[in-house]
Amino acid sequence: MTFRNKLDECKRLFKQGRYFQCEQILSSLLDAPNDEAPSAGDLAEANLERGRVAQKLADYEKSKKHLESAYEYYKSNYDGNEFACSDVLKELGMLSYETVDLDKALQHLQEALQIRKQILQPPHKDLAEVLARIGEVYWKNADYNSANTYLDEALDMQKSTVGDEHEDYANTLEDKCLVLQALGRVDEAEAGLRKTLAIRKERLGEDHPYIANSLSNIAYVLGKQRKREGTEEMYKRAIEIAEKAYGEVSPRTATFINNLGGYYLDKGNLNDAAQNFERALAIKEKCLGAESEGLIKNVNNLAIVYKKMGRIEEEQKLRERAEVLMKSRISRPDHKDVDTMIFLADKLSAEKRRAEAEEVLKRALEIAGTEYGTTSMKAGQVLNMLALVALSDKDYPTALSRSILVLRIQKKHYGKKHAEVAKILRIIGTCLMADGLMDIARLVNEQAQAIEKVSGVEDQAVAAMRKLFVQSREQKGPKDPQVLMRMKMLADTCSRHGKEEEGEALFDEYLRIKEELNPNCKDIAQELKLKAMSAIPLQVMFSETLPYVDEQDLSKATDYLKRAVRISEQHLNSEEEIEDHADLMLDLAVTLALSKQFEDSEEAAQQAIKLFEKLKGAESWLLSQPLNRYEQILNWQGNAEKAEEVKQRREALPEAPRKERDEHFDRIRSRLLGSLSSLMEGLGAAVEGADPEEELQTSAVKSDGDKTAEEKA
Repeated sequence: MTFRNKLDECKRLFKQGRYFQCEQILSSLLDAPNDEAPSAGDLAEANLERGRVAQKLADYEKSKKHLESAYEYYKSNYDGNEFACSDVLKELGMLSYETVDLDKALQHLQEALQIRKQILQPPHKDLAEVLARIGEVYWKNADYNSANTYLDEALDMQKSTVGDEHEDYANTLEDKCLVLQALGRVDEAEAGLRKTLAIRKERLGEDHPYIANSLSNIAYVLGKQRKREGTEEMYKRAIEIAEKAYGEVSPRTATFINNLGGYYLDKGNLNDAAQNFERALAIKEKCLGAESEGLIKNVNNLAIVYKKMGRIEEEQKLRERAEVLMKSRISRPDHKDVDTMIFLADKLSAEKRRAEAEEVLKRALEIAGTEYGTTSMKAGQVLNMLALVALSDKDYPTALSRSILVLRIQKKHYGKKHAEVAKILRIIGTCLMADGLMDIARLVNEQAQAIEKVSGVEDQAVAAMRKLFVQSREQKGPKDPQVLMRMKMLADTCSRHGKEEEGEALFDEYLRIKEELNPNCKDIAQELKLKAMSAIPLQVMFSETLPYVDEQDLSKATDYLKRAVRISEQHLNSEEEIEDHADLMLDLAVTLALSKQFEDSEEAAQQAIKLFEKLKGAESWLLSQPLNRYEQILNWQGNAEKAEEVKQRREALPEAPRKERDEHFDRIRSRLLGSLSSLMEGLGAAVEGADPEEELQTSAVKSDGDKTAEEKA
């Protein structure tokens, strides 16, 4: 086979994603002695292909060497090689992108675009290819407006030239979906990514490496929507494909393994998370070296898992290692890596090294303003971190002024109804509350809540409590005491934050499990009573005439109290238990009266009074409260005559002796404090192990056609 034939075979295999075979062919052409003397043009073309292949295999030094060799030839022999020259510039641009030199990436890509515009008539698929890559770089720069401009132009051009079922269109559509996801339009992103996957399966086959990218990206977006069904299988399938395409020991394969670790971390499966993060880190260390700055994300991911597992000594060593790597990266005089500076400042702030964090962030803000503009998303991200640092230091005026600047930037890039805008409004609300501006804070928080509702973002309190509950349930099972307490806390949080239906369902499930574990537990009766009373406005208890109560709320309260009474009947062995049961009967009598079931209501009230009489005596001053409640029920019923009789009896009761009265209320107070103590112990158990540290999830470096969102803690 001739040199030319081997080169053509290499291109065919590259399109199929068979990069190892490409490398073998190119090695035989460029490294081994060859009987055939290829032309300088063929050698340059082989160098271009090898640079492209090496980039896919994440061997960036080799890629740079061969691309620069090809560029030297085409630059010296420009006439007739204009397109080839633009092709090398495109690849050099994406190599710079891979190595996070975004300025150089844009410079190369814009130069490649200008060359193609001189030799190609739009619309043309090869113009669209470079437009898409420029859009991808702007996405990485968080300049979503510019990214959309280039990507939309590329999509329109590809649709009119190759059609919207072509793999080139799918590549650009994937970039567009990553921008949509960043803008919070996750439903659109998911739909587009699923279309990308379908096109690639049809055009490239089930085992092409681009399929791995699609699967990983879809799983990532599903995770953002809290949809987990099938995502684990997607991540595992992506790893399987990557291992075949790139090898088991490849930085790209490590990216997919890291993503699976992120999935397990979010799920609360710490052992599996640690196993995958350890494997990803080991691969990166072998490929890049133990001192490589490319390990920062992986080292930090593993540190977070170790912290959650209680492996504090190992976690601390990894934290220190991550800090060394980050400082090494940003210490270079030519560095412009704002993301790493934000990442480092976050770590320093979490360790209460706020002065150091401020210093790093102020340098980052200067770079962001110079390189991207003072109103860029990069500048906004730095300002946001500066606001959080000030907030953690309780410097509310500074946090407020910085947050207002962030708000302006976010509205410019995201619009007024994005979830990120709601987040910064929450911070502004916190600062206003701290300064005593309660009315303004309330309005700001209401605005944030409205945005969250429109954008489909769950209330922060509900989201935090839900995550805590789900993680503990998956770790310990649904019947663990800590898990049950967290379920109850989530139910209460949902009910307080406008998710009444979900709150009720969770509480019912909580009770079902508790009753299954201990059917006659008297604590359940008290919980049922509290839940019932929370459904009825307090003021109705003091209404002289029959008040209106929502029928659905009333039905729930009555059902809860009936269940509580049935359980309480099993516990009448002490004076305290009998008194609790009588109180429950009175509460049930009230709810029955409110629903106009007066006959049943009277019966319940009379039973309660008989219990008090048996317990305290027919002439005890302690009958005053149950008689007063019975009188109220009779008045609601319209039975004035009987109500008057009960009133006369109540007024005839002796006054409470001061000592006896004080002792009675002391007992009530002690019982309340005991219940509160038990509740606080339960809450303490429920939040034990909760980590306030929020794992950041961003996207990893992407390359031409090899775009996969990598979760980074």
